[in-house]
Amino acid sequence: MKRLWILFFLMLLVGCFSIDSYFNNRNEIIPPAEISYLVPHTTPICQGQTNTCWDFATLSLLESEVLRTTGQAFRFSPMWVVYYTFLEKTKNYLAQDGKARLAGGGLSEDVFLVVRNYGLVRYEDYPGRSNDDEEYNHRKMDQLIKNSVDQQRTEGLSTDEIIQNVQKILIENMGIPPVRIVVDSREISPQEFVEKVLKLNLSDYIQVTSFLSMPFYTFGELEIMDNWQHYDRYFNVPLDVFVAIIPNALKNGYSLTIDMDLTEKGYQTRRSVAALTPKWLSADSITQEMREKLFLGKMTSDDHLQHLVGYAPGAPDENWYYIKDTLSSSHRSATKGYIYMREDYLKMKVLSYLVNKAALKGIVNDSVFSQVL
Repeated sequence: MKRLWILFFLMLLVGCFSIDSYFNNRNEIIPPAEISYLVPHTTPICQGQTNTCWDFATLSLLESEVLRTTGQAFRFSPMWVVYYTFLEKTKNYLAQDGKARLAGGGLSEDVFLVVRNYGLVRYEDYPGRSNDDEEYNHRKMDQLIKNSVDQQRTEGLSTDEIIQNVQKILIENMGIPPVRIVVDSREISPQEFVEKVLKLNLSDYIQVTSFLSMPFYTFGELEIMDNWQHYDRYFNVPLDVFVAIIPNALKNGYSLTIDMDLTEKGYQTRRSVAALTPKWLSADSITQEMREKLFLGKMTSDDHLQHLVGYAPGAPDENWYYIKDTLSSSHRSATKGYIYMREDYLKMKVLSYLVNKAALKGIVNDSVFSQVL
């Protein structure tokens, strides 16, 4: 009798596993086998233990843009941007009497601020770490800068003295940034590198968003924590236009830097997919109003920036996007630094994106488009 009970129990157990396997297979999200439109881009690299996704993702877009416009392949230095962004953040923090953000996070516009004011250098000019195998880790540095600035403010040190002390911390952790670099056997400044070699025109790019808090087809500020500059040139468009611009960009050779939320269960780094599953939203409920509700309710937040480089068209709600990522977890996945994102997730969870203005042509009304240019 005891043997019969054991046998019955084992059969039940096997049956349960079979049922689970059946439902898991039915609910499995299958990314596309092929990316139809893929923008040339540099290979993914890992941001390590830093809050610098914004930096890596935006520089990756600029690398693709330089490759598109000049045919030259460069790897830019993310730590160059970190160094000068921290100086600018510290100045702002002091000017705001400590009522501003002073941390490692940021946005694409922080990269543009550095490029405009300080130029750019290549990774080999300023790697910001001892060797290529060393993982970036800014946890102690970020906290040390914040604590040091707060302490020195209470001690009454001048702005110049505090900035100099921040520079010391940055140099101790990342090294001294170069004043001049050698490109094609010629010594030039980082600003000359941008203007004469890269030929980057930052006015060619636009931030696009889609929320009801500002009128459509106007510019405004996206009120998120990392927008410490209070950048107010986000171009606001209806949700259907917001989504339509993305494949149009990729089909025409333009990639995008996306700012998005990765907190949903459907964002599965281990499996390299992002989709709204289990389906907590039906297709009918993926609306402008729902998107707004999730943002205002803090269920959609400014978590992570990535470089969107590819597109695979499919059936309605089954379009897929190919994302270059910098998170350590992403680099431990089978795709080694890439994520497949289904359009439902993008529609609800991407707050904004940076793209070349030319990508809007044909999607945004010509009269409106001329105002953007």
